[in-house]
Amino acid sequence: MQKQKPGEESTGPQSCWPQSAWDPVVTTPGFCFFLAIESNLLFVDNTCMNDNTSQQLDPQTHAGQAVYTPRMLKLYDFIVHGVSNRWIWRCPTARLHELYQQVGESHADIGVGTGLFLDRCRFPVDEPRVMLIDLNQDCLTAASQRIARYQPKTVVANVLKTPLPIDEQFDSVGLMYLLHCLPGSMNEKGPVVFENAKQLLKPGGVLFGATLLGQGVPRNWFAKRLMATYNRKGIFSNTEDSPEALEAALRERFEEVTVELVGCAAIFTARNS
Repeated sequence: MQKQKPGEESTGPQSCWPQSAWDPVVTTPGFCFFLAIESNLLFVDNTCMNDNTSQQLDPQTHAGQAVYTPRMLKLYDFIVHGVSNRWIWRCPTARLHELYQQVGESHADIGVGTGLFLDRCRFPVDEPRVMLIDLNQDCLTAASQRIARYQPKTVVANVLKTPLPIDEQFDSVGLMYLLHCLPGSMNEKGPVVFENAKQLLKPGGVLFGATLLGQGVPRNWFAKRLMATYNRKGIFSNTEDSPEALEAALRERFEEVTVELVGCAAIFTARNS
């Protein structure tokens, strides 16, 4: 397991993501303002949740995905990828973007967010086969519209249920910032999620992703406070998630595994020969 030292530059491939894309807006007053937005979760309103989804889920699973309403998704990229990743979680968005240099001719994303990474990455072919898998229809709509040029398929599915209702396989599967939103400990959710991801991969395909950990990583005051708030509201369920538990769950199902710690995040890749 690799740990990035403070101040050390990433040794991964160079990303085309602008390192300073958010610098003009991240001033001290601006940072405090958006931290307040996150800490108080001004856009989290239980009355705005997807009722059709909530009727089919236990409360913990519902809470982890229900925050992503159309209103929240409009601010998601700025709040999470523009402010939180750099200043709170200490894992620059550019480092996450590097993972998508492994994207294949066919790719499935589980937990799609706004589709930012698929929009910015470079596929090895002009017409990749892309599938978006998420429990939240609002996320699927936002992401599919963003990458409409690839004509992605969308599937509403609970990754904590085995098997997934999908009979296709892919060259790559992405799990970006998904695991920390799922209920249960890493020992509970990891095996189920990775088994589902494994079933979606072609022989030799690659799984990659990142998750925020509540144990075994350095967390500044802002990270501790925000993570505690998210866990209390059920948006995160990562209080006991550790690098060791993540790596163990991956190694149970994959032959080649790498886990790198960058700030509060664990960045991982896995494949079978």
